[in-house]
Amino acid sequence: MNTPTHGAVNPSSIVINWANLTDASLNGRTAINYYKLEWYNTEISPATWQEITAEANGLLYTYTHTRTGSIFPSGSTQSYRILPKNIYGWGSTYSSTLNV
Repeated sequence: MNTPTHGAVNPSSIVINWANLTDASLNGRTAINYYKLEWYNTEISPATWQEITAEANGLLYTYTHTRTGSIFPSGSTQSYRILPKNIYGWGSTYSSTLNV
């Protein structure tokens, strides 16, 4: 699974992009049906990975992580990762972590 990338970044939102996993050696030789995007939430104790969306199959994915009524803490790092799902279930390996 390729590491997601980021698009526009501002104090209240971050755009996350990722591509469809088509490599047969990595996708179980079957189409990916969904992707789970997770954000490492350091604003709770203990800090933990939190699902922020699950996207249906397509070719290129874009998700805007928006803070409603607040901004991301100044100087903080926001971390994201992706997990694919096919007809056999959720994958066992997450993408590398994207730090923004």
